[in-house]
Amino acid sequence: MLATARWLGRELGLPGAPGEDVADRLGTLRSIVWQAFRITGGQAILIMAWSGLGRDGRLDEDGLEREVGRLLPRTGDLDHGAVDRDRFAHRMPRRMLLTATQDDLPVHLPGESRLVSYGHSRLLVLRGRAAGPDGDGALLDVEFQAVRGMRVRPVYRDLVIDHAPGSPAPGTDAEAVAAMDALLGPDPAGNDHRLLLAHRDGRDFVVCHRFRVHRPAPAKATA
Repeated sequence: MLATARWLGRELGLPGAPGEDVADRLGTLRSIVWQAFRITGGQAILIMAWSGLGRDGRLDEDGLEREVGRLLPRTGDLDHGAVDRDRFAHRMPRRMLLTATQDDLPVHLPGESRLVSYGHSRLLVLRGRAAGPDGDGALLDVEFQAVRGMRVRPVYRDLVIDHAPGSPAPGTDAEAVAAMDALLGPDPAGNDHRLLLAHRDGRDFVVCHRFRVHRPAPAKATA
């Protein structure tokens, strides 16, 4: 990803390109990468946050590689609305507020959580209620985007989602990590998030490119 972004930046006169068309050039960079490679629209937007583009971006080189990862060329036509169609088909709210990412793990869903969708966009969604000292119990949609592999069940109780340990101690964590490795093999480049789903009855796992937690946006007030 990093080498591609640098090359495209040079071709477009970035970083630090003078003139009022810098924003247009940044938009072109995002569009080219999104159309040419198998990344999501959200990942394409994250490219704009790379500090190497000569702006005050929040992502350094390691952050860019972690969030976007190795680029794979697209082999078919773009499907602009796959994720939104998956959400709509399962009656999920279209207006959502991002409340957590993989940087905020672990995430605890203390009550019952259910698998509500898995679509052709490889978007896996669990729905449950929030934990927290305020006990607000807000509805949460936990999204695993661009799933590469998983072992999940339809219903969980007292679920904790966290990064899989690199060297797990013998026991249920080690069994789940071994099953993950057997299914997908190691990920030496570190482009995927290897997540353990700990619950009352054991451990499951999901390997995905991005992890997001959303809650429905509050309804707009009407006069």
